[in-house]
Amino acid sequence: MKLFEKAAQIFIVTMIVVFCLACTQYKISITSVSSGRDVLRELVTEYRIDNPKAEVRMRFGGAGSVFDSVNVARDDTNIILIVNSDWLNTLVNTHKLKDGTVSQFGKNSLVLVGSRYAAVNKMEKPTDLVQVLANDQLATGNPATVSFGRSAIDILKYYNMYEELKGKLEFFDSAKNNLQAVETSQTNYGIIFKTDAMISSDVKTVYTFPQESYNQIVYTIAGVTETYNSACEKFLKFVRSETAKQIIEQYGFDL
Repeated sequence: MKLFEKAAQIFIVTMIVVFCLACTQYKISITSVSSGRDVLRELVTEYRIDNPKAEVRMRFGGAGSVFDSVNVARDDTNIILIVNSDWLNTLVNTHKLKDGTVSQFGKNSLVLVGSRYAAVNKMEKPTDLVQVLANDQLATGNPATVSFGRSAIDILKYYNMYEELKGKLEFFDSAKNNLQAVETSQTNYGIIFKTDAMISSDVKTVYTFPQESYNQIVYTIAGVTETYNSACEKFLKFVRSETAKQIIEQYGFDL
């Protein structure tokens, strides 16, 4: 009898383990910069067509918070989408990202946008920004926590406008919050991602900054070494497919 009970216990434990593995093999947790929110949601929707059992959780924030989710292992993040920065280099150099999974997702660019109440609809040259902001503030990313905030500062410095305009800057900790500041006329102007300007009907593009004025903005997607699983591998393979590339381009990213 005892032998039967022991065998039954082993069987139950085995079945629990098998059940847990079956549950987890479809789960993916993605942590991404907020400017990747819309394209990632579309990609996940498309991915689930052929993988209906897939459970994908997504979290969004600034590049600094994406870095922290992996660097200090605060959660179960399996995949990250981050913009090129010192944070990305640190994760690669410390082997926090799984070898062979780090790849370019797409490129973005920066534009000046205005709210529906903005007086200026078009700008001829970047230095016109000084006059445009004569009576307005400028929204942009916090350079301490958001990588595109650093690029915005680079633009102002490149055109020798930073010292004159630094008192007019309002910083936000994510691309989405930055966009919303202009959409709601918290500020009438903002430097935001081209991809965010494309999806918003509440802002108008006033000027597209030349690439020469800031470093290329490259998005990188990668698996996290400690939490990588077969579901991650399958999703990243999909992201590299032609179907996924078409979606990424539709959302304004350059490949």
